[in-house]
Amino acid sequence: MKVLFITPNDINSINGGGINVKKLYLSLKSIEEIELKVYSPTEALKTDILSKKNKINDVLSRLAFHSNYMYIDWKFNKNKIIEYSPDVVILSNSRLGFIAKYLKNKWPNIKIITQLDNIELDYCENYVEKFKGIKKKLIKLIERKSVYRDEKKAFDYSDSIIFLTERDKKRAKTLYEYKVKKEYIIPICLEKKIELNKKSNKKLNFIFLGSLWYYPNYSGIEWFIKNVWKNIEYDNFQLIIAGSKPSETIKAYNGKDNIVVYPNFKSVEEIIPENSVFISPILEGAGMKVKIAEALSMGLPVIATEESLIGYDEAINKGENKCIYKANTNIEFINKIKEIVRDYSQIKMKNISNMIFEEYYYIDRCKDEISKILEINLSKEQR
Repeated sequence: MKVLFITPNDINSINGGGINVKKLYLSLKSIEEIELKVYSPTEALKTDILSKKNKINDVLSRLAFHSNYMYIDWKFNKNKIIEYSPDVVILSNSRLGFIAKYLKNKWPNIKIITQLDNIELDYCENYVEKFKGIKKKLIKLIERKSVYRDEKKAFDYSDSIIFLTERDKKRAKTLYEYKVKKEYIIPICLEKKIELNKKSNKKLNFIFLGSLWYYPNYSGIEWFIKNVWKNIEYDNFQLIIAGSKPSETIKAYNGKDNIVVYPNFKSVEEIIPENSVFISPILEGAGMKVKIAEALSMGLPVIATEESLIGYDEAINKGENKCIYKANTNIEFINKIKEIVRDYSQIKMKNISNMIFEEYYYIDRCKDEISKILEINLSKEQR
């Protein structure tokens, strides 16, 4: 069976979108029974069909009211796909609905599977928050129109949809009212555990990781600093904030009130001490929060809002879970911090976190799920 995997993301990227793409890529690579071809911008993997992810293609696609640079790139590469003649096409993002439509019209019997990182129409609402004034209004108008038409095509022309969360599944039906497909839920899955060895002279370190240009992230950590951090006795603690493109407001916290900001870092191992607690004070957003799974892979306990824990029901409901703490208000955060400080045991919490990670969010889960999806629904059907 010939399988074509199409992604607009760099498969080696360490951001949320990249991690979700790599989940699919590694799973497909592990299936010996298929012939796999990859269409992506990832030069390091010697991708079979290389896309050109650049500003020109991005802008031209938006001017044509499409939501991804691949709309332009596709025009130069679709003949290579036609020549390959795949039996199954897996799209890593619902913004690629224009590809689903083209292929389904050309080959009605082809099987198309689309994975969602989130509901893209909801994501773009937060994405445009980094812009200001008339530019923000214009970009929002173009983005919403472009995303809606492409994402709707993904639902209309795909045979199977893979969601990250049950919430996304329900939201998609509300927005697009599509006919029932084969639907699956596969959460964030990571390829390995991370061993932390960095030492710290602080009693505990509280960690926030995330893209600091993204509105839900920077507004969430600013809320935490003002309403939680400055209302606890933090002399024996340290707050570590790490992520790309922080605002001047966030950078100004560096070195004050036991707060350290890392705008750039090579790996989490170099900045996160062993005796740490992961915090996720996200009050709004879209999709499943990758950083929770990463925290579990590091063996860290987590204090997070209900929004941050969307998609983690299995872990939260796992027996006597004493590593994931839910908090939605400043008082709840303060109380959970006090509870962790009182009961903290690095070895015990690491064991529980790692156990939950291996059971629910390790790559082997995705490999099994993708193999079943192809085998049961697709592998025996040829054009």
